Amino acid sequence: MDYIFDTLAQNSNYYEGQIFNKGKTVTLNSGKKVKLRENREAHLSGNRIILFPSLNNQKSLKIVSYVPNDEISLLRKNQNTKFQMKNRHGETIIVDGKVKSVAIYPKEVAGKEGYLLVSNISPTKRQKVYLRYGMESQVSVVISRQTYFNFLKDEIFDKQ
Repeated sequence: MDYIFDTLAQNSNYYEGQIFNKGKTVTLNSGKKVKLRENREAHLSGNRIILFPSLNNQKSLKIVSYVPNDEISLLRKNQNTKFQMKNRHGETIIVDGKVKSVAIYPKEVAGKEGYLLVSNISPTKRQKVYLRYGMESQVSVVISRQTYFNFLKDEIFDKQ
């Protein structure tokens, strides 16, 4: 659960990325006081402060992506996924995951229609260093597997 609390005008001492330790009491927008059950990081959004769980404490992470209409028929729950991101040296880092859900109806996003695809990944501590909330990246879904020999055989004989 994300906690949204107080406005910046009343809490000008908060800053982006500030760590709120487990056990700290914070005041929500509703006025309710809540004691944090885990470490949280602050994100400043307009006049709000949003507390996100620290990525370092999460064993698995939810990845939300959208799939074009012409590719949705190949996707199923529990298929393997590859979440790809770049590190600071430009190298591609791949984190394995699984599809958790595929939408049954498209949604318009940025002027295009796409189906919501939710998958979970379990990154290592080393991979978590490069992850950020809201980051954009590429997700590939493995729809079938075959040996290299069978791939070459299909390529050679299908062209004739």
